[in-house]
Amino acid sequence: MKDNTNTTNVTRRSDKDIKGRKLTKGESQRADGRYEYRYTDSNGVRHSVYSWKLYPTDPAPKGKKKGLSLKELENQIKKDKIDGITATNITVDDLWYKFLISKSKLRDSTRNGYIYTYNKYIKPKFGNVKITDVKYSNILSFYNYLLVEVGMEVTTIQIVQNILHPMFNIAVKDQIIRLNPTTDAMKELKKTCNYEKKKIHALSQEEQDAFFDYVSKSDTYRHWLDLFIVMIGTGCRIGEILGLRFKDINFSKNMISINHSLGYRPQEDGTCQHRISTPKTKSGTREIPMLPEVREALIRAKEEQKKNGRCKSVVDGYSGFVFMNRDRNVLMVASVNKAIGRIVNEYNSKALSDKSIKDPTILPHFSAHCMRHTFCTRLFEKTQDFKAIQELMGHADVQTTMNIYDEVFPNRKNTAITNLAGMIKIN
Repeated sequence: MKDNTNTTNVTRRSDKDIKGRKLTKGESQRADGRYEYRYTDSNGVRHSVYSWKLYPTDPAPKGKKKGLSLKELENQIKKDKIDGITATNITVDDLWYKFLISKSKLRDSTRNGYIYTYNKYIKPKFGNVKITDVKYSNILSFYNYLLVEVGMEVTTIQIVQNILHPMFNIAVKDQIIRLNPTTDAMKELKKTCNYEKKKIHALSQEEQDAFFDYVSKSDTYRHWLDLFIVMIGTGCRIGEILGLRFKDINFSKNMISINHSLGYRPQEDGTCQHRISTPKTKSGTREIPMLPEVREALIRAKEEQKKNGRCKSVVDGYSGFVFMNRDRNVLMVASVNKAIGRIVNEYNSKALSDKSIKDPTILPHFSAHCMRHTFCTRLFEKTQDFKAIQELMGHADVQTTMNIYDEVFPNRKNTAITNLAGMIKIN
């Protein structure tokens, strides 16, 4: 009777391969030419690894994946045994819970953001995958998927990386895996898509004047004026401005206390809510002297609330907010940025259509953060007191302050040398 059993994948029981090369213990070659190495892990479980090549220098059969040779795979397994790294059933979800437990001091806002990002993007792709099966190529493919298919910005993918990288670092330190599969993945992604971090440019004095002149004369946008004045007159982050309360303002001492920030953030359940957060660093808590224009804007805001009613919002126990929308609730950053966008578009449209203006000032498209950058630039144009500017801006690292200085004075080295002309006198 004819045996119809398919013998294509039957392992050849021989101490040599088809080329006559000696095979060591655990090695064999299957009938289809593929090599196999069988071993037992520290838990007594049998495993096999396969390769089309016995040695690294062997060519892979036509149409077959190159990959690591059997000898390379064996060396990796043996080294893992020596280092105590063994096969595991720990999934990415298991590692995620380990990571959350290890981050007990995370701020609630940060923790909720991490949970939202993990559940929305990472869990569906990797949640049930064993961490030993997650490779660098998987992570890179995932990031490209987020970039191309989901349409995610590179800066947002960086948040995903900020979660995955420390997660897998835990597995490396626990000797569950040897290498972190996320290492250099973002670097490669940025290189592939020619990513360059967007620089925030300050408004020139001419652009600043044109913007504020237009808002102050506009019946449509004049109600935004006091907010914009406080933004550009204090250099505060937009969240710090929107979270500002009247109790944070000392009119007798002419000082504003910056001690918290208001944000609209995703929560653990996927919904978004207004939340209060305190500064991440000591430098973020600071006091800012009020310019006369800022003081007047805040007084107008206070008088308006006395007349028409106070802000109704209570966020994490905080109330009495200075700035609010037409419904007398706290503002969102997106609303401020949309208002700026509309103002810029309408201003530019009118400036270009006015034939009586020979060379009109055209405003660049900018966001609320540009106001902070502009404030810092105006400071540098008046003084080079880095320490004072760093404290006013709430920069934890003076290098952040220096980067803005470099933009304001790109030719500072040439100027410095020019000013030294004549210093060296030779008879």
